[in-house]
Amino acid sequence: MNETRHCAGRRAVVHGLAWTAPAVAFAAAAPAMAISPACLRSVTVDWSTARYTRTSATADTAGGAANPLVLHQSPRSDSDKRDTRTNANKTVTTFTFSRPVSGLAFTITDIDSKTADFVDAVGIQSATVFTATRANTTTAGVSGTGTLTDPLRAAGRNTDVQESESRGNATIRFTGDVTSFNLHYWNQAATASTTIDGDQRIFLSAFQLTYSICP
Repeated sequence: MNETRHCAGRRAVVHGLAWTAPAVAFAAAAPAMAISPACLRSVTVDWSTARYTRTSATADTAGGAANPLVLHQSPRSDSDKRDTRTNANKTVTTFTFSRPVSGLAFTITDIDSKTADFVDAVGIQSATVFTATRANTTTAGVSGTGTLTDPLRAAGRNTDVQESESRGNATIRFTGDVTSFNLHYWNQAATASTTIDGDQRIFLSAFQLTYSICP
């Protein structure tokens, strides 16, 4: 959904996740042997309560199921907008964990578009294989597989999705251990207008993950 009441320059931002609980705060290497089930803890990283480190002063914050983590960008003027996939025209957000986590899953919401204004595009860059499950695969929903070459994007050029709707959602699930991944977010609309601002945003749900408390 397009909103204009918050304005932030298009930029690269970094979010580094870290917990202060003693069992997790240490950046211990994962043991080469199999981890005992007694060592594993499955948790929900709720943005309203999670302790995480913002490693960039421009990183946005929000929280809770109704107000998940926000990724928001807007060009200085709509004439500055480009649809190329170079990093200069993207927000690249890096998520880093202090030790490997498994079963990482979260939902990207509000992937949509508006005529001559914006077309949300989201790609995951990771050494770990992941899947992207779209809530709606019709022309009213989302297309793509979530890679940089085939990003998750609004299926149409004027597919405005309200924040309360699920058809702009896609759930990301990593199939192995994750220590870091990048989320690329950009605008695939090339046309510009002096009457619009090119403002766009997406939201990230709470993270589901499992980690080991054993050294």
